Amino acid sequence: MTQFNYCKTTFCRHLLFLVLALSFGFTAQAKDNSITLPPTSPHFGPSQINVIFDHYTPGSRERVRIILYNGAFSGGPYDTKLRKNADGTQGFAITENLVLPTQADLKIGKRAIPIIMVPEGKLTITLDSANVKFDGDYAALCTELQTVKDNLETSGRTFFDDIKGMTPLQYKQIIVDTYQANKKAIEAYKVHAFDYLLKPISYPDFMDSSKKVFESYMQDDKYNPIKRDKFLIVKSDYKYVRIPFDKILFVESLKDYILFHLEGMENVSTLGNLKHLEERLPKEKFRRIHRSYLANMTKFDVIERGKLIYGSLGIPISDTFSDVVKAYIDEHSV
Repeated sequence: MTQFNYCKTTFCRHLLFLVLALSFGFTAQAKDNSITLPPTSPHFGPSQINVIFDHYTPGSRERVRIILYNGAFSGGPYDTKLRKNADGTQGFAITENLVLPTQADLKIGKRAIPIIMVPEGKLTITLDSANVKFDGDYAALCTELQTVKDNLETSGRTFFDDIKGMTPLQYKQIIVDTYQANKKAIEAYKVHAFDYLLKPISYPDFMDSSKKVFESYMQDDKYNPIKRDKFLIVKSDYKYVRIPFDKILFVESLKDYILFHLEGMENVSTLGNLKHLEERLPKEKFRRIHRSYLANMTKFDVIERGKLIYGSLGIPISDTFSDVVKAYIDEHSV
């Protein structure tokens, strides 16, 4: 049985791919200067792929699928069940809407055939058990992709494992690609980019970068209403309590609850955890000093014998967070 695999992407992922393509251009580099590369300008249109198996039938255990990388696309899944053609061959065809040139793999069992899909493009792939032939748009580029493996899987492997058995041309291409990637990363940091994502972009890498962006914006008063307004609201029992920052002495973790120790107010408990609270509060005031305590560093009276003292109350400073307290002291020492 054959099937077409595709990734469900969010609007943000589409937007990020679009920005990357406009900023850095398409990553495929033709060694032969006569080979035309696809334009990188956004253009919405269908990309048609026709796959023909000539005197060759995939084995019953060879899963046939097409996987797209970096594509902002819509539609699918498509029925790719093998069909008999008039000339006695068999195959399937798909049409996928794209907005940018997209790298893809035609996979037959463990065999991977890299291709380029472009908006308004048509590509025919003819295969037998050993060879592959391309006809149509950017067929020459797809032919060249077979000679250089652009996407090395390096997870759990060493550099020497990757280059073992390479031809000089393949090794040269790896060095060139690595240099270009490092150069683009430096350029990205020069413009104060949050992060740099190397194509093809994996979903975990994209989510890690998105988290960095979110955390950065949460430290900006314009985007974090809690920081902007200098108070938070928590649900305690059957009521909502407004807690100003300047009333918080420290927050204590009690299993599934957190307890706000307040100045001039009755203490308030609510469901929650310190990690989530710490992410929402301004780091310049609130520091984690113990697994079970988040301290308002602008409210303590004395630090002595490994404790922060608030009037008659004292909370421990753990060894894990002692450097945090020391750094705060250094920042405010004269």
